Amino acid sequence: MQPSLDNCWLKIERAKEHRDSLQHFVLDTFEIQDNLPRLGMKFDSDSGEYVMFINFMPDLGDFLPRCQIIVGDMMHNLISALNQLVYQLASLNTGGAIKKPISIDFPIADDAERFRDLQKRYLREVSPDHVTIIERYQGYHRIDEDLAVGTYFHPLTMLRDLASTDKHRLPISLSIPTSVTCHEGIDLIQFLIMGNCQQFARVGSMSRPRAELGVEVMRAKLPAGSVETNMDVAGHVTPYVAIDGDRPAIQTFDKIAAVVSKIIHEFNQLF
Repeated sequence: MQPSLDNCWLKIERAKEHRDSLQHFVLDTFEIQDNLPRLGMKFDSDSGEYVMFINFMPDLGDFLPRCQIIVGDMMHNLISALNQLVYQLASLNTGGAIKKPISIDFPIADDAERFRDLQKRYLREVSPDHVTIIERYQGYHRIDEDLAVGTYFHPLTMLRDLASTDKHRLPISLSIPTSVTCHEGIDLIQFLIMGNCQQFARVGSMSRPRAELGVEVMRAKLPAGSVETNMDVAGHVTPYVAIDGDRPAIQTFDKIAAVVSKIIHEFNQLF
């Protein structure tokens, strides 16, 4: 059979179908008002700050487990695309006479010594020139970010770790963080509470904790008497599904998929 990267691209397309499925599932779930965590506000007399917290958390049933399955499928298709790339490179190099097909994989290493070990194990039938290209994408080389998703992470090491966790041990750990985007000078009451107070708030502290009943979302100093204490907030948090704490799962996938596509595209001309 003539070596081809067609199946690699099909794997990536399938991963993107899972990505779209996840996005629609999340949007459809939180389009229902009763599925949205809601906010309350109370006054902390010790600090003199108003505290925004989650005072209602819906029962989402198997929402997160289903998301975990979809994310696992996304990652397995991407890593499979890389493994099939290496198999086609080995087939190209050996004229289709691969000696040990079960010992061919795309290695992902965190340091050069580990890569040399994996190279001997998985890339023995791949051309040295092609091994050099693969080495450039290893975890100890920083990859320029077209899409930044929080603090820097290496796309391939993230892919390796997520796929390995899902395959061998546990479902990929996901959470629903609370999303609050604001800074000093923004009218937090108008922006978050959708109420009538037109005073500006000075933000004390904010975080993106896992959305759970009673969890504190934000602290802010507001003009005395500008809001009631121990009040329900006329609004809700905007939840999303996150990997690694508060890293949006969709954007994380997009960053990983872009690098996988770049790697396969680099070898396209050979086929």
